[in-house]
Amino acid sequence: MPVFTVLNNALQRAKAGAAPAQRRLVEDVDRRMNQLFDALNAGTLAEPVVAALHTYARAVEQRDWATAVRVHQELSVSQFDAWMIGLKRLVDLVAKMP
Repeated sequence: MPVFTVLNNALQRAKAGAAPAQRRLVEDVDRRMNQLFDALNAGTLAEPVVAALHTYARAVEQRDWATAVRVHQELSVSQFDAWMIGLKRLVDLVAKMP
């Protein structure tokens, strides 16, 4: 499944299942994820980053949080974009959901 589809589905789950107290956090994650989605659509991400995002999305889809965290850590060595924080927070939100 495409990176956008998996991550957008996770984002929609986070929006739907977040407690009212987390509203601002979810809005921040939404804004940051949209920055990632824009970069993916524009094709401005390096191929190794896109490949890592595919691995990350697969881990999210399979609810393999340990792999998602590991891939995020590996990406954080070379990526400093604001969407990296959104990726981390998104997993933090959806990992706590049933």
